[in-house]
This record gives sequence, structure tokens and C-alpha cells, in this order.
Amino acid sequence: TTIRTKGANSYGLLIQSIGGGGGNGGLAILGAGSGAGSVSGSAGVAIGGKAGSGDVGGTVELTGDTVTVVTSGAGSKGIVAQSIGGGGGNGGLAISAAGAGAGVAGGAASGSVGGGGGTGSDGGTVTADMTATNVGTWGANATAVLVQSIGGGGGNGGMAIGAGGAGGGVAAGAASASIGGTGGAGGKGGTVNATFAGDEIRTAGADSMGILAQSVGGGGGNGGISLAAAGSGGGMAAGAASVTVGGAGGDGSQGGNVTLSADYGQVSTGGANATAIVAQSIGGGGGNGGFSIAAAGSGAGTAAGAASAAVGGAGGVGSEGGVVEAH
Repeated sequence: TTIRTKGANSYGLLIQSIGGGGGNGGLAILGAGSGAGSVSGSAGVAIGGKAGSGDVGGTVELTGDTVTVVTSGAGSKGIVAQSIGGGGGNGGLAISAAGAGAGVAGGAASGSVGGGGGTGSDGGTVTADMTATNVGTWGANATAVLVQSIGGGGGNGGMAIGAGGAGGGVAAGAASASIGGTGGAGGKGGTVNATFAGDEIRTAGADSMGILAQSVGGGGGNGGISLAAAGSGGGMAAGAASVTVGGAGGDGSQGGNVTLSADYGQVSTGGANATAIVAQSIGGGGGNGGFSIAAAGSGAGTAAGAASAAVGGAGGVGSEGGVVEAH
């Protein structure tokens, strides 16, 4: 069997399994307000929807015997066997606002929590067993044979925004708090087994690669941003406070084990910066913690006070690569 492609970014033979991605969490918006001649108060809390998780990439098995694959275009790939786990969805945005006004005293409070990012899922096991197969790529940035399993990335945490404001003829108080959503964890890269016996694999273009066998763990999603503001004004006394906490980044996941065996074959490269054989396992990186901003202000004829606190989210933990064997 002979397979040929001539255009750029083409595939000679592509075999893959891809898990579906998780859906995004829903947006939550809440507003509350009140007014009275004497005393009034309002409060509101909004929580963004949690995102769905991705699904697993399935097992992929490729057996090649006396097959010839030739690509001519730049960025093309001769043979690809891969399994990719679905990525997690992004957490929902949450917005909450509350306001109150009264002739004597008014108070308002708001809170918001961003939705959590979905978890990425695992890539499946990928096995390639090729005998007496000829693969040639002639364009730049091409890959002759790619065998890989990739874990899905975690979704990002949802942003949270909160605001509170109050006014009173005598006294007023306002408070606001928000917490960014947590990033989802990445999925694991699956096991990769690649065996070549009597094959002839050639690349001619610059920055090309003969054989790449790899397993890559999914990275963690980023934590959600958190913003909050509170303000109040009163004839005699007023107070305001706001607190924000950025969402924590999701943890990365492990790269799987990789085994590459090449026996009595030939792998050659002709272009600059080309690589003949790469076998690697890469752990997923942790997501970034979300930043946070808090602001508060108050004013009154006699006494006024305001306080705010902001805490950035913790970054996610990166993970280890798997065992790599090449012989």
C-alpha cells in the first residue's frame, strides 16, 4: 500500500481517539436593592456553575506492514497514532451587587463565588507496531512518525465580582466578598509503546523529526480572578469592608511510561535542526493562581471606617514524567 500527500499541513495516515471536552459552567448574575424612610437592608450571593469534566481518550492500536507513506508539503505528518483526553470546561462567572438607602440607617452585603473548572481526563494507551514500513517527508517542520498520548487540560476557574453600597441619614454599612473559582486538574498521559522493525524513515526538510514517541500529562487550569468593592456614606457613622480570594490553580497530571524499540531499520534526516528519534514523557504543569483586587471606602459626618483584604490564589502543583525506555 502506498499513500502520498502533496499539500502543506497534510496527514498521510491519522489514527486517533479523542475524548469529549467538558461543558462550561453557567453564568450567575444577582442584584439586590432596597430603600426605606427609616431602615433598609439588602443582600445577594451569586455562585457560578461548576464546569463539566472531559472524557477519556480511547485505546489506539496501529499495525503497519510493508506500507509506504510519502508527504511533500511543509508541516505535514506521515503517520500519526494518538489518544487525547478531553479537557475540562471553564467555570462560570459570578456577579453579585447589593445596594440600600434609608433615611436613618442602611446596610448592604454581597458575595460571589466563581464556578470550579472541570477536570481533564486521561489519554489512552497507544501502541504502534510497524514492520518494513517506509515513511518519507520532504517539507520543512514535518514529522515522519508520531505516536503519542495526551491527557486533557483542566478548565479554568470562573471569575467572581462582588459590589456593595449603602447610604443612610444617620448610619450606613456595606460589605462585599468574592472568591475566584478553582482551576481543574489535568488528566494523565497514557502509556505509549512504539516498535519498529526493518523500517526506513526519512525526513529532508529543516526542523523536522523522524520518530516522536511521547506521553504528556495535562496541565492544570488557572484559578479565577476575584474582584470586590464596597462603599458607604452616613450622616454620622459609616463603615465598609471588602475581602477577595483568588482561585487556586489546578494541579498538573503525570506523563505516562514510554517504550520505544527500533530494530535493524534506518532513520535519517537531511535538513537543518532536524531530529531523528525522540522518546519522552512530560508531566503537566500546574495552573496559575488567580489574582484578586479588593477596595473599600466610606464617609460620614462624625465617624467612618473602611477595610479591605485581598489574597492571591495558590498556584497548582506540576507533576512528574513517566519512565522512558528506548532500545
